[in-house]
Amino acid sequence: MLRNLSILNRLLGLGALVLLTLALVVFIGLSATTRARMDDRKATLHMLSETAISTMGQYKARADAGELSLAEARDQALKALGKITYDNGNYFFAADEKGVLLVHPTRPKEIGMNMLEKGDPGLKSLYTQLISLATTTGATGGFFESMGRRPGSTENNTPKLFIAIRDPSFGALMATGLFIDDIRAENARQAWTVGLLAAAAALCLFAIGFLVVRSITRPLGTVILGLETLTKGDYDHHLDVAQSRSEIGLLARSFEHLRELLQGAERLRRERDQEAERIAGERRSEMLALALHFEAEVGDLVTGVTEASRTLKASAAQMTDDASQTLQQSSAVARSSRQSSSNTQTVAAATEELSSSIQEISRQAGQSSALAQSAVSRVNETSTTVDSLNAAAQRVGDVVRLISDIASQTNLLALNATIEAARAGAAGKGFAVVAGEVKTLANQTSKATEDIARHIEEIQSVTRSTVSATGDIGTSVTTLCEVAGMIAAAVEQQNAATKEISHNVHLAETASQEVTSAIGAVETAARNSGQTAADVLTSADALSAQSARLQGAVSAFLSHIRSTQG
Repeated sequence: MLRNLSILNRLLGLGALVLLTLALVVFIGLSATTRARMDDRKATLHMLSETAISTMGQYKARADAGELSLAEARDQALKALGKITYDNGNYFFAADEKGVLLVHPTRPKEIGMNMLEKGDPGLKSLYTQLISLATTTGATGGFFESMGRRPGSTENNTPKLFIAIRDPSFGALMATGLFIDDIRAENARQAWTVGLLAAAAALCLFAIGFLVVRSITRPLGTVILGLETLTKGDYDHHLDVAQSRSEIGLLARSFEHLRELLQGAERLRRERDQEAERIAGERRSEMLALALHFEAEVGDLVTGVTEASRTLKASAAQMTDDASQTLQQSSAVARSSRQSSSNTQTVAAATEELSSSIQEISRQAGQSSALAQSAVSRVNETSTTVDSLNAAAQRVGDVVRLISDIASQTNLLALNATIEAARAGAAGKGFAVVAGEVKTLANQTSKATEDIARHIEEIQSVTRSTVSATGDIGTSVTTLCEVAGMIAAAVEQQNAATKEISHNVHLAETASQEVTSAIGAVETAARNSGQTAADVLTSADALSAQSARLQGAVSAFLSHIRSTQG
């Protein structure tokens, strides 16, 4: 910030800082003087308060000694306090904690009144501060400032320093004060005196500063003017302050040295300009010769590049067409290959399903063959059981015939017995009864035997039919078993053929996928070739355009060289 200020402003700022420092010193001095005078007044008030406390203590001692009652001692102590005067009419006054006035030499008619209830705000403030400080500080006392009245006056219009104390003997709140208007008057007088002296010093300082600043800024202005002439190219300007021994003179001598250096530099510049003009002439001649040679050499190269770019463009166009046709053919082959692959996958899926169906048929045929073999075994077992049943029925028939023969013999015997009983007469009656019963039983047995024989015949007939049917069933089941075996063998052969077909279909699918992948690679390569051919064509176009621009630039360059060097 200071670097942007001029020398004048810096010196003025320095003077203002000196004046502020002087004012601060004066203020501190006046404050110290005022504080010393106030401390002196406070010391005096402390001494006076100790005298008052001592006076009150004497009456308290008399009451303690029994010379006076406590009330009498208090009244006499307050009267003695009211009689204490000093310093041309200053006095003590006292009140209780409620603000009731106990003693006051200049207000005898107001003793016993509450001073806090007075309408005078000054009196109310005075006694409020008295009660507050005396209650808080006790016998030590506390100071406060308020307005008081001088002897003979009826108005509280003079500043006064009070001390408020609490009497340790009777508890009265006492106060006395000293006027401080003289201190303030003396402070004002000293302030005016010091202010006038400071103003005079400031005027002198500004006058000296103005002269100093002028002695600095005028020579500097001369130097600055000389520097401005140097910037305009005038190196013949001399400074008349170069002989001064001050810093300005040193600056002026440095200016003279700089001026001489600039003069030498200007002379060297003119010489270099002349030499540069001569070299430029020679260079123009060389540039014209170089331009002719450049036109001869580069012109042929540009023509060759142009022809090459045309040939490259034609080849790129042909490559683009070939790549496009290849891409179309490979796309068609790719579509056919994808369709073939899709069909092969469909056949493979159908073959898988057929193989699964054949495997299921083979499994069912196997189960049927097993069931047929089990049925053959059961039919054989049934045939054997029926044969056994037929044999048993025949044996039962033999037994039945035997029983029938026995029944016939028994019936015959019963008949003979009946005849013999009839011959015997009365003696044979019991035997005749028995013979009749035996004959009845023989007849019943014969009838039962005939029923059994008839049933046996029916059983044997059914058994023979069963044997015949069982044989037929066995023959049919055997045939079924053989057919199931043939079906299983045929299904197994069909399953093997289906697996072979599925294997061949998978091989065809793999080959089709490989063909599809190869065709995709061919299609991608064809597309890349087309893109490369297009890039080559674009590059050929760009090369052709660059060749044209290069030819134009060479022509413009040669024209510029000729125009600048002509």
